[in-house]
Amino acid sequence: MRHLGALLLCALVGTMACKGATSGDPMECDPACDANEECVDGACVPLGCDPDCEAWEHCEQTTCVDNVCNPPCGVDEVCMTHGGTDCHCPSPPCGDLSLCADGLDNDGDGWTDGDDPDCTSGDEELGFGTASCNDGVDNDGDGAVDVDDPQCASATDDEMLGGDLCVDECHVGEQSGGSVCQLWDAVNMTWIDTVDDATSLHNRSRNFTAWLRDRLMPVGGVFRGYFTDSTFTQVTVYAGTRDSPIWTGTYLATEALRYLATGAPDALDQVDETVRVLDRWWRISGDNGYLARYAAPTSSPQAVLNIFNPTDPENHLDVPFEGDTWHWKGNVSRDQYQGTMLGYVWAYEATNDTDLMEIIRANVVGFIEQLMVTETRTVNLTVDGFGPIPVQMELKHCVFTDDETSDGLPALDVTTSPFDAGDSGFLTFWPNPAEHLRQLPGLSWLPDIFLRSQAIQLGSMFTVALHVTDGVPAYATRRQAILAHYEDHVQKWLDMAGGWVNSNQCGDSYHGLNIAFQPAWSWARLETDPTRKNRLQTEVLRDAMWSSVADHKNVFFAYIYASQAVATDNVSQVIADHTDQLRLFPSAPNTAYPVDNTAEYPEDPNCPDLSSVAIDVDDRVPSTFMWERNPWKLVSLGEANKLYSGVDYLIAYWMARYYGYLSDDTVDICLRWRD
Repeated sequence: MRHLGALLLCALVGTMACKGATSGDPMECDPACDANEECVDGACVPLGCDPDCEAWEHCEQTTCVDNVCNPPCGVDEVCMTHGGTDCHCPSPPCGDLSLCADGLDNDGDGWTDGDDPDCTSGDEELGFGTASCNDGVDNDGDGAVDVDDPQCASATDDEMLGGDLCVDECHVGEQSGGSVCQLWDAVNMTWIDTVDDATSLHNRSRNFTAWLRDRLMPVGGVFRGYFTDSTFTQVTVYAGTRDSPIWTGTYLATEALRYLATGAPDALDQVDETVRVLDRWWRISGDNGYLARYAAPTSSPQAVLNIFNPTDPENHLDVPFEGDTWHWKGNVSRDQYQGTMLGYVWAYEATNDTDLMEIIRANVVGFIEQLMVTETRTVNLTVDGFGPIPVQMELKHCVFTDDETSDGLPALDVTTSPFDAGDSGFLTFWPNPAEHLRQLPGLSWLPDIFLRSQAIQLGSMFTVALHVTDGVPAYATRRQAILAHYEDHVQKWLDMAGGWVNSNQCGDSYHGLNIAFQPAWSWARLETDPTRKNRLQTEVLRDAMWSSVADHKNVFFAYIYASQAVATDNVSQVIADHTDQLRLFPSAPNTAYPVDNTAEYPEDPNCPDLSSVAIDVDDRVPSTFMWERNPWKLVSLGEANKLYSGVDYLIAYWMARYYGYLSDDTVDICLRWRD
C-alpha cells in the first residue's frame, strides 16, 4: 500500500486543472413580477399580508387564508404549518381545560387527558401554557398583558389556561443587588431553605443547573473541572476544553425546552445569553461557517487563560475582536457542530426576540451556504505516508480556515487500508469520501466508503436551515437555493442513513452513537415531506438506530426515538422503563466518585472489564455526558475534586417534561428573588 501511495503522488504532478466557481450580483426580475409579488435578489416572491396573518394562516396574494394539513386536522384544531401535519388548538383556544379532562383524544395523537404530552406541555389540547403570561401579548383580548392581566394573576383559564404562575426567575443561590435566589412556596406563602432533590426530579434539575452555571461555564462555555478541594469552590483546571460547543449547544437545548415546558423567565434569559456566546464562536475566526471550539477575552481569570496552551497550534492568541483582545480554540470537529445546531433550533422555537432569531438564522444560513459552495482549491495531499504534494481538488461540503495552515493551503492525509482521512485547515462533511477522492489520478478505483452518521448530520443541518428561514421574506431566495441543494442530495443521504449500523466493539467508540442520535432527532422532527419523515422515523431511527441500543438503558436515546416514533409504534413501555432509569440519576453535584460494580454485575467474557448487561443509571460511572459513554463499564477509580457538568441529566429531564413523560413534582413552588 505504501507503493500505491508513491505511484499515486507521481501520477498527480501536473495533472489537475482548476475549475473556478462564479457568482453574480443581485439582478432585476425578468420577466417582471406580478402585481402580488416583489423582486428580491432577482427572484419574484409573494407580497406579505398587512396585518400579519395568524399562526394558523398563510399569506396568499396579500390575503390571509387558513392552512390546510394532510391528514386534515380535527374539528377542534387548526393547521399550524401549510401543507404539513402540525395540528394545534388556535389562540384563543378552541376549548378550555375540559379538553384535558374529557376522556377524549381531541387532537388524534393517540393520547387522552393527563396522559397526553400536549396537555402536559400546554401547546395542543391544553392550549397555551405559562409562556402566555410572559409574552407581551394580550392573548385573550381583555386589554391587559402578562402580569398586569387579572386572568394571569388569578391563574384562571384565559391567558394562563391553568398554568402555574410560580415559575423560576433565577437559579439556586444566585445573588444580585443584595437579593438571593431561593425557593418560594406560593400556596403557603413561605420561603423554603433547602432545595431537596432526593425525591424531586425538578429540584434535582435546579441543583444541577446551579452547579453548572456557577462553576463550570466560564465566559459561557460548558466544561468539566478540577477544584482545589471537595467544596468545589476554587477551580484549578478546566477539562473537556475541545468539546465545549457540543455540550454548550446541548445545554442551550435544555434551557429552551425548560422555557417551552414552564415559561420560566430565567430559562429564556439563558437562551438569550447562550445564543450570543455561540454567535461569538461562529464569528471570531473570520471564516464563513467555521466554528471555534471556545473563545475568551485575555482579561479572563488565569484558569480560563490556561485553556489556551500557546504551544498548541489550535489555540489562536491575542486576536482583536469586538473592541477587545481574545483567544480562541480551533481545529474544530464535526460533532461540535451537531450540539450547536441542536441548541440553535430549540432556541429558535423558544424565543420571540426577532434580533435573537436573526442571530441564529444568520449563523445557520452562513454555515449551510458555505457547505453548498463548490470550488477548486489547492490541497496538500499525503497518501499512505507519502507527501505532502500540492494538488488541485474540486471541493464542496467543507468549511475552511487559513489560520490553521502553515502555508495557507488546507491539508488532506489519506490512508487507503484501512481507509482514513485527516484534514487540517478545513473540515469536510463527506458521507462518502470516495466521491471526492476519485477525482485524483490513482484513486479512481476507490470503492464507496459510507460514513453514515455524516449523512444524518447533513440531512439534519439542512432541515434546521430550512426551518429557521421558513416564512422569512428576506431569506426567500437564499432558502430556495438551500431547498434545491437539499432536494438534490437528500435521497442519497437518506439511503445512507437507512444503512446505519452500530459498529462498536466492546463499547470502544460509544460516543459515535450520540453523534448520530442527536442530529437524527432534529432531522426526523423537522422533515416536512411525509414520505421522507416516515422513513426517518421507521427505517432510520427505529429499525437501524433504536434497535441497536434498546437494551442499553440510554434515556436520551430512548426519548429521542419515542418522541419521534410513528403513531403505530407503542412506545409507552419504552418511555416508562427509561423514565424509571432517569429517576435513578444521582443528585447534584455530578462528581467523579469511584465505582465498583464487579459484585453486582457479571463480566462479559468477550469484553474484559465490562458488564454483560447494561448497568443501571445510579450504578454507572459518571461522565460529562452519560448517554455518550458505554453503559457496561464495571470499575472506575474516580478522580478527587473533579466535577462534571450535569448536562446529561438536564437534557433528559427537560425532554421528559416537554414531551409529557414527567409532570412537575414541585407545582406552586419556584425560585424567586428574596431581599
